[in-house]
Amino acid sequence: MFKFAGFIARNGAILLAFIGVGYFLFGGKKEEPKVSSPWAVNAPAHVPGSTSSGSKVSMTDKVLKAADSAAKYAGVGDLTPTAIKDQAVGGMNKAETGLSKATSGQD
Repeated sequence: MFKFAGFIARNGAILLAFIGVGYFLFGGKKEEPKVSSPWAVNAPAHVPGSTSSGSKVSMTDKVLKAADSAAKYAGVGDLTPTAIKDQAVGGMNKAETGLSKATSGQD
């Protein structure tokens, strides 16, 4: 019991960081409840406008915005995290297109 308490006392910041990362990774957008059977006609309906994902800014967008402003302040405006992210996503899209073209003739 005392060993566990001592471990928490020594590594409290690390454990707190792991809990925070876990919350941001797994505590995000929840799925809507699905109908359990075809006879469950009176399932709870989704109310339009109650949660609009278009107006909600994600934590990732907030962090990228702060990192972009820090990069511009540091004087490396062409190396902003958002530009690097867009370049990486574009590369993945090109790779996906190339793979789909390469495998389209094979069945």
